[in-house]
Amino acid sequence: MKKYFIYIMALGLILSTACDPKTFDPVISPGSIQPASLTSPTEGTALVLTEAEADKTVTFEWNKADYGFEAATSYTLQVDRAGSGFANAISLTNSTSTSVTLTYGDINSALIAGGIPDNVANDLVLRVKSDISDEVEEVYSDSINISITPYRAIIQYPLLAVPGSYQGWNPNDSVNAVFDRAFNGQYEGFLYFDATGVEFKFADPAQGWALNWGDTGGDGVLDQDGDNLSSSDGGMHLLKVNLNDFTYSVEPTSWGLIGDATPTGWDSDTDMTYNTATRKLEITVDLVVGAIKFRANDDWALNFGDDAANGSLEYGGENIAITEAGNYTIELALSDADYTYTVTKN
Repeated sequence: MKKYFIYIMALGLILSTACDPKTFDPVISPGSIQPASLTSPTEGTALVLTEAEADKTVTFEWNKADYGFEAATSYTLQVDRAGSGFANAISLTNSTSTSVTLTYGDINSALIAGGIPDNVANDLVLRVKSDISDEVEEVYSDSINISITPYRAIIQYPLLAVPGSYQGWNPNDSVNAVFDRAFNGQYEGFLYFDATGVEFKFADPAQGWALNWGDTGGDGVLDQDGDNLSSSDGGMHLLKVNLNDFTYSVEPTSWGLIGDATPTGWDSDTDMTYNTATRKLEITVDLVVGAIKFRANDDWALNFGDDAANGSLEYGGENIAITEAGNYTIELALSDADYTYTVTKN
């Protein structure tokens, strides 16, 4: 009798399992996913953006990505320099639909913030990223080649005030500040400290002391309402703040002019001095035909050039041409969100 009882129990378990309804998530085969595909604009489209037409619109459209089942899909429209492999992709917009309309002003702000030179035609690539879940890898449309000429504009970058003993501990100061130049939570700025041992903090200028950061323990990580930070030297400093992980850095910098147009060529810098009235570094110097760049601390680790020859500076940018010998006054402006320079023949 015991044997038959065991058989009956086993049969019951089999039938119970067979009748138990199960719900399975869809299985995604990477090869079966059809990425989105851009339909507008088309290959070779050229846009010339102007401030006078900042409200003019452009509609971007694409066919939806097909995952083999209905999925709530998020799309990101990305653009970058041609040939870059989207290593520094700029997100123009995010959407759950398959089209989006952007103004010239919207596009211009994103490109300028992403470091695309203004007033020149830039060869760019455009694509759509599709995403349905953190557990499923994103898929990308084929890219198309387009040309966009942005215009120079004042962008309202997110910023953090840097209140301290050098400026009267004013937490609402939007002049002495660090800026989120890429709109990615990472801030940087060049500030001039008038003495050694200046103490300071970071603060949201809209909230003042209600939201501020210092460093309790000196571990390089910011703490809300933490201890004051301090500089070891006076002069110009490069300050960086990452609000994604609350790290920061403070680097003293002394700036000079270098290049074969300068008195000492590419061998050494000709030092610049800081003008507290104009908040610019400046120098008056005799130059010959050749090229110049700006660099910090007599080293190439931190240097600026001008990729588009338009007065805007880029890290590690191209040499700046001097086409006529003579006496020049050169100004380097690093105190605002956009880094610029002027070269004036006297």
